[in-house]
Amino acid sequence: MNEVVSDFTGIIENEVKLFSQRNGAECKGFVFNEKTNEESISVSLRGFDVNIFVGDGLTYGYPLFEDTEDLIGYSILTRFKFNFSPYYFSPYDIHNVIESKDFETLDFHTLQDEDDISEAIGAILSFIENNLEKINDITGNLILQKQLKDNYEQDMSVVSKKITADKLKENFRKNAEKHEINLYFYGHGNLTYTFANSGNYKELDKYFKRRSKKGKLTVFEQRLYAHLENNGYEPVSDKTKEYAEKQYKNRKKNLWLEIPSYIIGGILAIITLIAVEKLTSVALTDGFYRLLGIGESSQLSFFLLIISYRYIIVHIFEALFIKKVYASERDKKAEKKAIAILTAVCCMVIVLCAGYNYFFKICTVALHDSGIYVGTQVKNDILPFENDRVEFFLIEGYTDSENETYYDGYEDKEMYIVTDKDYEGYIISSYGEIEETVSLLKEKGVKIISVKDYEAFSDTYVYPE
Repeated sequence: MNEVVSDFTGIIENEVKLFSQRNGAECKGFVFNEKTNEESISVSLRGFDVNIFVGDGLTYGYPLFEDTEDLIGYSILTRFKFNFSPYYFSPYDIHNVIESKDFETLDFHTLQDEDDISEAIGAILSFIENNLEKINDITGNLILQKQLKDNYEQDMSVVSKKITADKLKENFRKNAEKHEINLYFYGHGNLTYTFANSGNYKELDKYFKRRSKKGKLTVFEQRLYAHLENNGYEPVSDKTKEYAEKQYKNRKKNLWLEIPSYIIGGILAIITLIAVEKLTSVALTDGFYRLLGIGESSQLSFFLLIISYRYIIVHIFEALFIKKVYASERDKKAEKKAIAILTAVCCMVIVLCAGYNYFFKICTVALHDSGIYVGTQVKNDILPFENDRVEFFLIEGYTDSENETYYDGYEDKEMYIVTDKDYEGYIISSYGEIEETVSLLKEKGVKIISVKDYEAFSDTYVYPE
């Protein structure tokens, strides 16, 4: 893998300092918050502060024209703090009040490299600089201030209904942060990205109409809806189009890793469980002369094995085929450490799943000179040939439902083994010939129940009326 360690915060800080110099503003350098694993830089302008929060995969703020459903990346999120309100307002809140007509991404969640970082910080600083006079007007205009706060509270009533004014008074920071997270997932996977990438507006139009009727659009969404309708859903700007297309390419690249990793993970999970069953079948002591059947492995184990193998494989693929860009040396070390820990956890899960199925889950049934062996490696018994715990069903054939034909040839017969009345979890005897198995069981005086076909077995035992 071609690893690149960049300095995303250095790029951002340089642009913010230049912005501050141009506008005679005070800039305070980056501060790292260990609790949230994000950094922030602030600029003090006349009457308000601009706080820019950056970090990997920050899940708050509205994702406009972004594929946050399938793509995680570096985030740049800007918040405006005015003296007249405790709220931290997003660029979209400001966009609403100043009635901007330029509908472009201003909260960024899917940035991947230095070019993305430069374009994103350039976009947000240009938005502020181009509208600085209007934003300054908010600080001295009571009507605009009320509108800004009313819009925020309106959005909260749509996105975070459980966060009331009283709850904000009780713990403002906690509930305000929760609202920001709700806003992210409210727009998570929204159709604005699909529209930006493909120009297909029909689903987005349906989304807006449906939510508009129910009063479930945020103020910004209401304005975006009106703007698109008034302009015939004309395509987005070239800059937004390029951003959407780049996200799509990164998503496809990720799919080329994800899909094969799940397929290979599934194959390895099957091989692991088959190997465990084989080990179980050869673990019988010399006194057993006939293995009759082995129960299925745990479905949960299969799922856990797929996830564990998939995690290991996808990181092997990334190391071989992907150019990885780290935001800093600290982020590189943190990710490497996290990958090492999670890989070790996945290996442990694989071992535990294999051990659990071998010792505790897989039920073995075998014929012994003195009785029928049944149970797991940890807990098993040799039962009398005539007992209530193990039942044998000879399925005489099968019925073809399409032509209503019944087949009962030699190759159509099966033996079902049921332990402890678990008819739904029956074991298919797949060790040796059916006739030989039946002959051995009859020789020992074991009762065999003859059933016409699976449907008759199911109707009589699995789902009896």
